[in-house]
Amino acid sequence: MLKTVDDFIHSFKICLMNNFVSGQLCSIQEKHEQLITEIREYGVTPEEKEICLYNIERAYRMIKQDLLGREEEEWKLK
Repeated sequence: MLKTVDDFIHSFKICLMNNFVSGQLCSIQEKHEQLITEIREYGVTPEEKEICLYNIERAYRMIKQDLLGREEEEWKLK
């Protein structure tokens, strides 16, 4: 059940693309939370959960950077 960073990036992209063709809207933040919940509830070893959760976080950061062009912290005023 181990999913790669690319698998999760694909999940985020599907979510975004479905926003254009379906009546249901899905934010990447909602998808992020959904994926985390699924991994935590799925019956895998703690090591596999840790790897999947790490891959979700990497994919989430990468997709946000692709969309926004920079890290979220850079947008905040100092």
